[in-house]
Amino acid sequence: MTDPAGFISNGLERGRKSVAASTTFQTWVGHAGEPDDAIDHVHRYNITAISGGGVYTKAELEALRPYCLIMISPEDGPDRNRVTESQREDTGIIRVAFDWDVPALLASDEPEAFLQFMNAIGVILEEMQDLRTSNPNGDYLVMDKVKLLEYGRSTKEQRTQEGDFLRAICDLYWS
Repeated sequence: MTDPAGFISNGLERGRKSVAASTTFQTWVGHAGEPDDAIDHVHRYNITAISGGGVYTKAELEALRPYCLIMISPEDGPDRNRVTESQREDTGIIRVAFDWDVPALLASDEPEAFLQFMNAIGVILEEMQDLRTSNPNGDYLVMDKVKLLEYGRSTKEQRTQEGDFLRAICDLYWS
């Protein structure tokens, strides 16, 4: 796999590391206290391809969740500004999508499912923003603003083919 290089890819990678550094995300994906394993649940642009090609089955998708997709915002990507002759300032927007399987016990209680999901997403995002104070090596994204763009539950047709899941999409404004 290609290593990230340059301000565009490095910003995205810092975003991946920030998601994986969230203790709530680590617990959510079954890797409490293990950010190096939790990062395997943070996928660039799309979920990792099936070896040998093909399409994921419903059971395979359910086994992958929960996860986070991370990408450069298609509407407003990274900027690089010259501050001085030798200093640059990088800013941008990264888009994240969090997917979570609706537990069978909550399948008929959509308000409770959404509350549990949004609680987790909110705490993950708060923990990511708090990383700005413990970022001595610049490993994490310095998030200035978070915006929830949309959220919802899989459609009945999707539930048949992909499973019953909730998704929240957010933009992370970074500098």
